[in-house]
Amino acid sequence: YSFHKSSTRDYLIKTVEGWGYHVSVVAEMKFDIPKLYKFHSKDNVDVYVDLIRVDIAASGACTDTI
Repeated sequence: YSFHKSSTRDYLIKTVEGWGYHVSVVAEMKFDIPKLYKFHSKDNVDVYVDLIRVDIAASGACTDTI
């Protein structure tokens, strides 16, 4: 499983599938990032994120390690 900004979904899926793995978006969520530093001008920011699952076994890709 992996957690990524939704705006990178197309690139991420294309890249991982290019490696020979199957990718599925398990959940789409809104992630709240609070103000952490003095220089932050907003109290919080909502970022849209995806929880994705990379299925190695179903892909037939090589799973050998070096």
